[in-house]
Amino acid sequence: MKNKKTGFTIVELLIVIVIVGILVTITVAAYSGLQNRSRDSEKQTDIRNLAQQLELYYQEKGTYPSFAQLTNSSWRATNIPNTKDALITPPGTSSVSHANVKTPSSTQYGYHNEGTCVGSTCTKFHLYWRSDITGSIEVYTGSTG
Repeated sequence: MKNKKTGFTIVELLIVIVIVGILVTITVAAYSGLQNRSRDSEKQTDIRNLAQQLELYYQEKGTYPSFAQLTNSSWRATNIPNTKDALITPPGTSSVSHANVKTPSSTQYGYHNEGTCVGSTCTKFHLYWRSDITGSIEVYTGSTG
């Protein structure tokens, strides 16, 4: 009677480990890309909705809000009540994050009047956000001003 040893060789085990590693890498990359696309889509929706609220404000008041006004929560609650904090909070962040810049980080939205404010009257605005997919700055320009 012969004793036959059963089991896997080291080569077989290494092949299985490499295959599992490749599958995990592909899954993580696909999931990360999906999250980035989702965040970018949410940012586009936020910016579009905020722009609509700013255009409605312009139709009513004849001016766009300044950066200081837009970032003041009590001013927003009084003057643009449909602009809730969730609308101007970028995905993945826990608080309102607006910057008076044309190059916001991926966790900020940018709002800029392009130097069109004279006194308390602003005639133009741009909204900026950074794409999580490409890293590029995307811009929305107010259509009324």
